[in-house]
Amino acid sequence: NNISEIAVVEWPYSTKFQAVGVENVVDKRIYVAKMNIYTFKLKNTATLKSKTYELNIKRIPARDDLVMFNTSVEWDTIYDTTYVAAVETVIVKMDTVPKEIVNTQVKIGSQLSGDYQSYIQVDIPGGTSYLAYWIGVGQEANEGLQSMTDGLPEAAVLMDIVNPVAAFALNLIPKLFTSSKGQQVDYYFIANYQNLANFLAEQPFYMIKKGEEVITDYAKLDTPLQRTIYLGLCNSHGRLSDRLVTVNIVAVK
Repeated sequence: NNISEIAVVEWPYSTKFQAVGVENVVDKRIYVAKMNIYTFKLKNTATLKSKTYELNIKRIPARDDLVMFNTSVEWDTIYDTTYVAAVETVIVKMDTVPKEIVNTQVKIGSQLSGDYQSYIQVDIPGGTSYLAYWIGVGQEANEGLQSMTDGLPEAAVLMDIVNPVAAFALNLIPKLFTSSKGQQVDYYFIANYQNLANFLAEQPFYMIKKGEEVITDYAKLDTPLQRTIYLGLCNSHGRLSDRLVTVNIVAVK
């Protein structure tokens, strides 16, 4: 009924004493040169037999002033290396290419002036998959869109994209600048020149998409079958005041 193994290890891995298959260990002394942590290990290698060991540890102070030394161990986690998480954005390949096809400001007269309708011709490049557009009324709306340039993500910067509408077209940003305060206009994407003429004559016309009473608006638009479409603008809400409308349209191949 011996001790299968007993060992005294100075932390972390320095073995100071070890004995295997002994009946007992009596009056074994280990000299401690400096303050450290010691682990006492007892092992029973018997497969079917349990054993009860009695272990007595006595500390002998080297001086009288060390009699009250606290032998309990407190663990403290110390980080000696600082890791900073970094996100690296790499553009390997971009199959879709944005191209700005409209970036202009249009002044529309008041109702009383009689010049309250206008339009922009939109020529769509061949191979275009879809369009993205932003329309805003007033200089503040235009400045709001331009202010987004400084906040574009790294992926847009790597692609030399400085137009927020182009970044929106490629899903690099989820939304564009909007405002709920300001003047309003109506807009209509019109399929061809004949329907544009009907729009200007205030006759029924076919439209691809419309927005009414908008201060700012944006969306993506599936490519029309026509290579040339028109954006009709109407100031039906300003009896006495003009409207300054900013239009930005991007085609994505």
